[in-house]
Amino acid sequence: MMQYCERQAVDLSGLLEQLASLQLNIKTLVAMVFAASNGEWDEAGICDWIDENGGIFAKDGEVVDFVNYVLKNTVVNQSEPIEMAPSEEKKSVSL
Repeated sequence: MMQYCERQAVDLSGLLEQLASLQLNIKTLVAMVFAASNGEWDEAGICDWIDENGGIFAKDGEVVDFVNYVLKNTVVNQSEPIEMAPSEEKKSVSL
């Protein structure tokens, strides 16, 4: 998503706002897929892929899987505790 942010001139908070609103439009979705493909797909190919998979209103399929993947790996679910790796845990200091 770093490439998406750079191409769209949006910072991390802007990306998180877009994802949290869950109001992705076709332009945003195409830009996200383009960034994820590292520029290997062009806009027409991405739109064809979206259409072939039921469009932006599909309830399942590859487009929904892509959006869910982005959400799952970008937005932190604050209702679940964040597990820290052992090296990141706070160490208590005895005085």
